[in-house]
Formats: sequence, structure tokens, C-alpha cells
Amino acid sequence: MKNKKCFDVGIYIAYNEGNEKEKQAKEEILKRYCKEKNYNIVKVFYDTLYSNEDCFSDNMRCFLKQFENEYYFEKLIVCDINDIATEDNSLNAIYFFLKDALCVIETINQGIIGEDVLLDSTCFINVKDKKELKQNKVYYRQGQVKYSDKRSE
Repeated sequence: MKNKKCFDVGIYIAYNEGNEKEKQAKEEILKRYCKEKNYNIVKVFYDTLYSNEDCFSDNMRCFLKQFENEYYFEKLIVCDINDIATEDNSLNAIYFFLKDALCVIETINQGIIGEDVLLDSTCFINVKDKKELKQNKVYYRQGQVKYSDKRSE
């Protein structure tokens, strides 16, 4: 069997403030995913989910400022694209900023943004029609975060 390339990655964990179980569950899910993909985790970022009129959380703003000078990795891994941004404009800004720095955003649920899925004005489109992206692997049920690599659950 041919060895896969080992990418250096950062993982981005967004969770509801004060919910340590969610934070730990997402961290375990992302680390498991990276292990399955043979990714080398070089940085872990924590951020609390927010709902305000600002485009980015303070932690995301800090991450973007520091990324240029302090970090280098080839992929930013997240559970779901909504963990990074809930507004299209914010997502596009983050996507192009990282793309210019030669870093891609890979989500467990949607795949690689800009490659596996594209954003139009209303939704994500699974442009390659990948079977593995038709159903989420990370899901939220009754306040808990779960990971399933079985697509039939």
C-alpha cells in the first residue's frame, strides 16, 4: 500500500462557551480524523461560538492576524464549516485569506472548501458528488457532539 502524504495541519475547535464536554468531544473527533488521514497536528486553536453582528469572533480575528507571521500548516481542519463562520462574506474572507497563504480549509462534514464543495449565495454544493460527503460524519444530537464513520446511522 502506498503511504499517503503527511500534511501539517492546524485544528480549529469551536464550541459553546462553558461547554467543556463539547470542546473535548470536538477535539477528540478532530484528532481521530487527523489520525485516520495521517495528518500531523502542529497547532490546536480553540474558539467559542458567538452570535453577534461582527463578522469574526475575537479568536478568529487573532488567528488570522497571527497566521501570516507565526503559523505554517497546509490545512486547517474543522468539524463543520459553520464552526468557522456563519455568514457567507466571513467565510469567503477566511477562505481567500488562507488560500493566499497556501492553506486549505478541510471540514469533516463538507470536505475541502473550494474543491469538494463550493459556496453559492445560499448553500454549499457538493460539486464532485462525493458519496462520503452526502451525509454528515459529525452530528449534534440533544446537546452532544458525535462522530460516526458509518454513513447509514
